[in-house]
Amino acid sequence: MGGYLAVPTAPGPHPAIFVIQEIFGVNAHIRDVTDRFARAGYLAVAPEIFIRQHRVLGREPRVLLRRAQRLCRRRRRQAWALTLAILDHWLNAP
Repeated sequence: MGGYLAVPTAPGPHPAIFVIQEIFGVNAHIRDVTDRFARAGYLAVAPEIFIRQHRVLGREPRVLLRRAQRLCRRRRRQAWALTLAILDHWLNAP
């Protein structure tokens, strides 16, 4: 399971927040947003929602959007289950 985790430098406990990736995955922008939440005092994670997607979506904007919409419709339950699994892991971690 991939993703990006940013932890505040101050001692906790900390509230947690999920940063949901854009279509291009957990890229530099998403990591920056996640880091900014951590600087604001949140434990922040950006899970790789499309981690199990093996094919390239494409580069042309209209094609990319259509393929992403189809992928999201098909993978919505899977993405939600992955997000809940991450949350469950955090809540039960020592």
